[in-house]
Amino acid sequence: MAQFQISIYTTGSEELPSELKDNQLLQKLVSFRDRRMVNIKKWQEKQFEKNGIVGMVQRERYARAKDESPADIKKIAGLLAQAEDILRECKRDETIKANDAYINLLYETVLNTPQYKEDYILAETGNIFSDTESDFVLKGTAELLDESESRNPITIMRLYTMAVLIHADNERFDEAEKLLEQAEKIATKVRHHRVYALYYNLLSEYQDILLAGNYDTEDPKYEQLLDKMLDAIDKTIHYAKRGLSRDDNHLYAKNILAKATILMRSCRGTQKEISDLIDIAKKVIAENASQYADVRLQYYLVCAWYFALIYDSASLTETFVKDAQALSDVITPTDLQKIETINIPCANMFFELRCYGRAIKLLFEGIRLCVNHANTDSYARIKQELCDHLWQVGIEGEAFEICQKVLLLVDCENDAIIDPKNKVTVSNEIRNILASKTT
Repeated sequence: MAQFQISIYTTGSEELPSELKDNQLLQKLVSFRDRRMVNIKKWQEKQFEKNGIVGMVQRERYARAKDESPADIKKIAGLLAQAEDILRECKRDETIKANDAYINLLYETVLNTPQYKEDYILAETGNIFSDTESDFVLKGTAELLDESESRNPITIMRLYTMAVLIHADNERFDEAEKLLEQAEKIATKVRHHRVYALYYNLLSEYQDILLAGNYDTEDPKYEQLLDKMLDAIDKTIHYAKRGLSRDDNHLYAKNILAKATILMRSCRGTQKEISDLIDIAKKVIAENASQYADVRLQYYLVCAWYFALIYDSASLTETFVKDAQALSDVITPTDLQKIETINIPCANMFFELRCYGRAIKLLFEGIRLCVNHANTDSYARIKQELCDHLWQVGIEGEAFEICQKVLLLVDCENDAIIDPKNKVTVSNEIRNILASKTT
């Protein structure tokens, strides 16, 4: 088991785990990486200075990935608000709107917009996508990868990812699949491994939403969907592995860990296969510790799943969950992402371990995070999911009194919510079960 315990890596040789320190080839690669990173940082800083407010947003975005010196999230929110104001004023002038500086600012603003601002993201990406059929993206080639963001199909693919997943989360699957077809068309036209990697990563994330957690099932519908998802993950790994950039390695490690998780939760992988995948990802993270803080967070969660499902160990699972929570508190910018990244998956782990009290605590913490966003659609949607999970866990764990107290609290909060669709719905069946067990 010791091979899965990871320290907080820093820089240079210190970031290598003990089992890798004597590997001369890896030492050379790390040394080469360090020299290369110095040059990349110099070039990057010049780009930040050159791009004005766009550069300021980009600088903060990269800083947020370094958990040892996290970005000021309030400052990022302020910059985004300024950018939105500038864009709103510029929209009145068609000449400015056609300028690359305007388009770059628009794209960077949308890419950094918090996920819960769904209407803004969909409105802006809708305008962008309406131009792609006749614009540079489909007329261009992979040479555009070296161009500014307004001419870069990688940026377009990231925007497609945001829009597709928002539609999928809202169960607007027809809209999502229309955009997926457009994204595939762009990937096929550009024919570059980085664009293909992003497309297949988007496809696997979309299929994961369709699976709705049904990984270990004999239902032919979900079995087929799981096959497609694993195929998309394998293709992402294949194309990402061909690149040498930070983004390629990031996507590679992310999907290696995603594959390990799916193989565990679907009971399709052997212990050795899963262990090997985790080790591969760990080596990538060791070489890029500070830059890949979000992937290291994913690594902690995968290790937690490993000890929950393979070893049935609540204590070791708890160790990695705590590591994940500590890192998430530093690098995760919104409550919505914290709930999606930590509360729901970790509650599922403890449910599998039959640690019902721990699972309920995580779910209730997620519900409380939603209180300050009561009239925001995305938070209302995830609050409903959290409550549904809590009833399920509570009833199975016979924690009826706790569930009844949460139900009373949710009913009170519903009274203060203006939009009916943002109220938590509780079935009569659940109400009757809880009432019968607490009287």
